Amino acid sequence: MLIIIVLIVVLNLSLTVSLLVIHKWDYDWDKRQPENIFKPLKGSFRDESEENKYNEKLEKARVTASRHLLLIRHGQYNAKGNTDTERSLTELGRGQAYEAAQRLRELNLPYSLIVQSTMTRATETAQIISKQFPQVPVTSCDLLREGVPFAPEPPTSNINDEEKRV
Repeated sequence: MLIIIVLIVVLNLSLTVSLLVIHKWDYDWDKRQPENIFKPLKGSFRDESEENKYNEKLEKARVTASRHLLLIRHGQYNAKGNTDTERSLTELGRGQAYEAAQRLRELNLPYSLIVQSTMTRATETAQIISKQFPQVPVTSCDLLREGVPFAPEPPTSNINDEEKRV
């Protein structure tokens, strides 16, 4: 079982959603279910051994592995800071990160990787959590930083310079 902890910073934009569309989850979203890999048997006149062979093929192709992603948000931070470095965790935020680490330890899951944002508050949170899991490697990912993933069209003025990462 592969467990990944991701420390992510949520983008703070004031967006209004006028219509919420809820779709049922498609468990075959990647079209890897055996029924999509093997062509179905044709015709209604097939012998039992042919159908048994087909069903065995389906069972052998069925996915048995699973991957779990645990998303952990950073602890409370100094929101009055003007730069990322100034937005470090507060004492409460460090305590929150420690409590999250304790809870993750209690879950006793086979963690395999910690992926953290490169932002100061997320890095600090990950460092506190990783102390509880010294055997689990830690890696950073700049794609998890707070910001706009692409330039908005039409341009908007309510995005600060630090969020403009295209």
